[in-house]
Amino acid sequence: MTDNTLTFLASLEAEPRLGWAQAAPVVQKIDSPTLDLGAQSLWVVRDDATTPLLGGSKVRKLDYLLADPQFCNVERLATMGAIGSGHLVACTAAAQLLGKSLEAHVFWEPLTAGAVDSLGYVVSYSTAQTFYRGRVALALTAPSLLLRSTRGASQVIPAGGTHPVGMLGMVRGGLQVGVRIANGEIPVPSAVYVAFGSGGTAVGLAAGLGLAGVKTTVFGVLAVEPILASSHRLRSLQNQLRRELCARLGSPSLPAACAIVLDRAQVGRGYGWPTPAALTAVESAQDAGFPAEPVYTGKALAALLDHARRHVHEPNTVLFWNTVRRPQALPSRANWDASLPSWLRNRLGLGGKTQPRRKFVVGMGLAAVALTAIGRQHLAVELSNWHGQSLDKQQAGTLHAACEALLPPLPPVGPAAWPWLPVVEAIDNYVSKMPAYLRKDVALLLACVADTPMISGHFAPFSGLARESRLIFVQWLGRQPQLLRDAHVGLVSLVMLGAYQLPQTWAALAYSGPLVASQPRPPRPSWDRLHAPPGSLPAGLAIG
Repeated sequence: MTDNTLTFLASLEAEPRLGWAQAAPVVQKIDSPTLDLGAQSLWVVRDDATTPLLGGSKVRKLDYLLADPQFCNVERLATMGAIGSGHLVACTAAAQLLGKSLEAHVFWEPLTAGAVDSLGYVVSYSTAQTFYRGRVALALTAPSLLLRSTRGASQVIPAGGTHPVGMLGMVRGGLQVGVRIANGEIPVPSAVYVAFGSGGTAVGLAAGLGLAGVKTTVFGVLAVEPILASSHRLRSLQNQLRRELCARLGSPSLPAACAIVLDRAQVGRGYGWPTPAALTAVESAQDAGFPAEPVYTGKALAALLDHARRHVHEPNTVLFWNTVRRPQALPSRANWDASLPSWLRNRLGLGGKTQPRRKFVVGMGLAAVALTAIGRQHLAVELSNWHGQSLDKQQAGTLHAACEALLPPLPPVGPAAWPWLPVVEAIDNYVSKMPAYLRKDVALLLACVADTPMISGHFAPFSGLARESRLIFVQWLGRQPQLLRDAHVGLVSLVMLGAYQLPQTWAALAYSGPLVASQPRPPRPSWDRLHAPPGSLPAGLAIG
């Protein structure tokens, strides 16, 4: 570190800003078997800890951007983002805090965990919303959002907050970390990894580290299609920021920014589409104690892990800049979805035609299997000494946890440690007689229930949550779009099916026992034969 480093930092601190992200970045050394990098050590910048708003790197950008005269002197703002956009969430929270109105222009993206919660927050607390069927539709219908700084009487916040003034927030963050590196608090990293969407975070960070004299390479891991993150786009952003810095710092010559390498290997199908590697990386991050999501940070972390496996760098320190906001539930107003256009309600499963059950298996099962494969069984609660006909220990543990959450208080019907064991055994017996394709569906459903908490902000699978948290989670599933709501229906149906087969539970469930048919019934598959044969007495009456 040179005297210039502190001078640069002091000069940026003196520039107009709102005073957000006041504390120095939280940097954490990670020691976790799920993020084993061999001889390399991993340090993570925890921007989820930034304040105010909801945290995340967007706070750093908006700190400078919304203090600039072109934004602070207006009452109306406009911006754009996908339905699960962290940028839209941050801008909505910022507008609320500053007492400004916000036009939110929202385009469709593939659904990921938390996307509907984010949409509910934006619709509830932004001033007005316009919805588009995709990014292309937005560009054709509202080009002023992309090409101009104003839209009517509203000042436009660019996508991702990537603006020369907004990038100053990331320059400041890079300088702050550079000072800590120079002071020996953090080892000099051989590489820095950060997600690359609109590009401002990576460009600002590289400039800040360069001003601090840190010799490293910044890997910008693409979360968008390569055509939207070209080398030309990168150079343009770098030139815009350099001009802004020269003007702000009063120097025509500044230290060079760190080199940026664009990593295109993790983008998968494109923006908004999680990849298996990103999902695995998200699980690894959460096991290690810090949050991540599969659209941006999961892909950046996947690149870091891939490079470590392939020994791309010499054994050294690598730094991961975690841009995600804090993993907390977002508030929304009652009936917020009533204002959505019908096409969006249908896509979200909030109205219109119900999607078939098999869509649940395809949509959620594959993601659940990808998550299950990464070996997080040590976090799940398994039924000890379980020897089921169809369900394994983890599946039985998930069902037992669901019974504890969903069934009313009853006299124990099983061992003290596993009071609902007979209910789980009844479910297992029922499932074992299903055709193979339906048994597979049940396995995928239980994997989805077990794993979804881990990608929606919790640090434990379903069976590892407290009983109250499990009930809240199951209720949350029932309020989600069709795919997750199908999981809710399937789980509740299995639990109640098992409970109704035990006479001990009938009184608490206000159930008097099965009705006895007076006439023979048509043949039914053995796995769905729940009706008593003609002339039978209910088992509960026989017991009495």
